[in-house]
Amino acid sequence: MKKYFLIFILLIISFSGYSQYSKNKKIVLKYNAFIRNGNGLRNVQLVPKGATIQILEKVSSRLYVVEYNNNVGYIDYSKSFDFSGKKNNKKSITIQSTNKNGFATQLPPILNISDISFSTDILEAEQSATLNLTIKNSGPGDAKNVYVNLSSNIEELEYPVKTNISTIKANGGSVTLSIDINGNLNLPTDEALFKIQIIEPNFKVKIPKKQLKFRTKEFLKPELIIAQYALLENNSAKPNKQIDINEMIDLKFAVQNIGLGNAENVHIKVKNNQKGVMLLGTVKGIQLIRENPNFKNIQTGKYETIIYRYFVNSEFTDSQLQFNIQAVERIGEFGFIETKSFPINKILKETGYIRTIANLNDYDQNEVIVQDIPDFVVDVDADIPVTKTKLINTYALIIGNEDYQSKQNGLRIEQNVDFAVNDAIIFSQYCEKTLGVPKNQIKFLKNATSAEINRGLAWITHLSQLDAGKAKLIFYYSGHGLPHEKTKEAYLIPVDVSGSDIEYGIKIADVYKKLTNNPARQITVLLDACFSGGARNQGLIAMKGIKVRPNKNIITGNMVVFSSSTGDESSAVYRAKQHGYFTYYLLKKLKDSKGEIKYLDLSNYLINTVSKEAGLYGKLQTPQVNVSLDVENDWQLWNLK
Repeated sequence: MKKYFLIFILLIISFSGYSQYSKNKKIVLKYNAFIRNGNGLRNVQLVPKGATIQILEKVSSRLYVVEYNNNVGYIDYSKSFDFSGKKNNKKSITIQSTNKNGFATQLPPILNISDISFSTDILEAEQSATLNLTIKNSGPGDAKNVYVNLSSNIEELEYPVKTNISTIKANGGSVTLSIDINGNLNLPTDEALFKIQIIEPNFKVKIPKKQLKFRTKEFLKPELIIAQYALLENNSAKPNKQIDINEMIDLKFAVQNIGLGNAENVHIKVKNNQKGVMLLGTVKGIQLIRENPNFKNIQTGKYETIIYRYFVNSEFTDSQLQFNIQAVERIGEFGFIETKSFPINKILKETGYIRTIANLNDYDQNEVIVQDIPDFVVDVDADIPVTKTKLINTYALIIGNEDYQSKQNGLRIEQNVDFAVNDAIIFSQYCEKTLGVPKNQIKFLKNATSAEINRGLAWITHLSQLDAGKAKLIFYYSGHGLPHEKTKEAYLIPVDVSGSDIEYGIKIADVYKKLTNNPARQITVLLDACFSGGARNQGLIAMKGIKVRPNKNIITGNMVVFSSSTGDESSAVYRAKQHGYFTYYLLKKLKDSKGEIKYLDLSNYLINTVSKEAGLYGKLQTPQVNVSLDVENDWQLWNLK
């Protein structure tokens, strides 16, 4: 059966000069033409230039029946073109595509949205979410040229207004569509109403609109400032707490985020263009590096301490030093550019203070919140006593494990151990400067993996073997500790070992065994970690809601172990001093005594002072001392120095 199509001539069709046409007159198209699928819609079929069409019948003065490739249809040339080739501006015709009996040549689709979901409950500014739609066709005909129209009441949402779908097959065919919706920087806190319309143009199918409702949240803006700063002597022939010519100096400042949102990808840069001022590098831990500091994230209320080291030589003639300090974060709007000046030959002083920033959750609480305000220059970190003594047979392995999040997916930043690296850095400086341990006999490990800790233990035990019973060993650790829930054995946790895989950690009993493998004159272990499942911030695992009292390890050889807490207690952080409580008071006693303190006095001081000071802030922490039976009558008179 021949089919009737609408042929809509978009370009001029020439009929070789005839003005009247009779039945069965054939013409050749001099221009491209198109066949529509009825109803004035967009589904068209091209009839190319040079194709032959036949006039079958004249229906009226302007309406003709034509045939092309054995298909027939109607054409009303008066709606768009006339046969003389002269174009008019009338609207193009819409004649339904039918066969000779007037029936539609295609069957309709029946569409519905079978599934709709949104990937988040709350869409935040600068974040993206995904709208998932599944559209099903249960009708007998294919759905062609389907598209999705979206609209919203919030202008700050970014999304495609129209999304095209090619074809949805008949009789159960379906298409799943994923559409990204973004909240821009100016997104308000509001309720978004998102309207979804599905349209199939050929049969004028419009699925009743669906409305998606979700919450939006405005961007929490960070705000970076220089909270505190100071210029300090680092190395001078005549220390006098002021800046002189021919000495090394440290520009030390704290960049704090006092905004409500986190600052991401923070880049710091300091410039000084004065003659006679040489940039030596930035201080990272105990190393001097030649690069500007970068921070992946500075959370609201948190701060980062930065040190730039310079040498001021005899070419410097100005009356003051000037530094241009710049901080840039990801968005580029919430950093700063500031100039700080420091006079020459005047006593240096610290300027500014660390702000206390209320967390958004704090506003929902009715209680009074007491927070520590940290010192910028901590007393035990500065003016470390220096001895002329050299302990040629003393070796120290010092470990600070703070950053667990970077090595383990799924951990939160709160599960890191605040200031553990600073604990280890400053203790290593006391070992070198105050106790007199040569620098090359100190191994410092920052955020150490299991392999690195084991290599460190091999290093110190090998040196102990070489000294044939004369060595004094110091093992210091600040970081996470955990008990095995079944065996209750205590473990040190490397940064690459998760709380659920504790067997891959470093068993404390194995540490003690390795340290005593070879005879040593004196072995001192200092542990600023708890082994109950508690932690300075948040533990690595939940420990089923309780703390575990770890088993005590049997200590042998000439060993004394100072631990920061007892039993199922946690080891707290002294935020104002940027150390663990145990380490802070250990350092304080070493500073006050210049390292000349007997173990019994150190033991009594740590137990009494830490338990009292931590207790003032509602923290239960009691240091303990465990002693080998081999030295139970001698250890009280031992001295670290």
